[in-house]
Amino acid sequence: MNARQRRGKSHNDKMHPSCGGALFTLYKVTRRSRVILVVRQEKETNMDIAHLGKLKPDPDDDEWMISKKTPVPILNGTSVKFILEGVSDDRRSKDFEVAIGNFLQFGEDARKFASPFLLQVYKAAGTMVGSKASVPDERSIWDHIRPQEIHVRRRDRRDKKVYVAIHAECDWDQEHGLQLVFREGRDLNRVSDQDDELTYSDAFDLPESKDRIC
Repeated sequence: MNARQRRGKSHNDKMHPSCGGALFTLYKVTRRSRVILVVRQEKETNMDIAHLGKLKPDPDDDEWMISKKTPVPILNGTSVKFILEGVSDDRRSKDFEVAIGNFLQFGEDARKFASPFLLQVYKAAGTMVGSKASVPDERSIWDHIRPQEIHVRRRDRRDKKVYVAIHAECDWDQEHGLQLVFREGRDLNRVSDQDDELTYSDAFDLPESKDRIC
């Protein structure tokens, strides 16, 4: 299950031809059994952001803006799309640009730093990939990871900083996948399955002092 499926919209959005392509939501009012038409103007304008260029609204989620595929050094130059969540309405949207700029500076050294944590998550899953003779080590663990997209969003509690998360498929957990999360795009702060939480402390409702990478 990917991020889109986990965060599906609960209201009933439809396109209304008489509203110039605007989105509307139907809400049933039990008091008089009326149906109210609430019109919300669809975000149609594109957006430019440093490091990524022009962003377009996600057709399935009007709070997400999507970039074209962009080479990512920490992924050995693999090109993936960036998905910026809530950036259009964020009063400090420059924080997104700063975090993305920090993240795109990572290269081979960052891969090496992350490798032991990837191996730790793999071992914790208890699922072997390949033959016993080819059990991943810190160098080969990346061969079992397939990047999907990169999500950038602001944490909605505590430090409320912008985090950059690599979402990927992995051979050892095809159902839940893998994420590597970077606080402000510069500090690796979590390696885990894709549980939609940006920090370990948030995932297990712990104090910040108990936070850890994995």
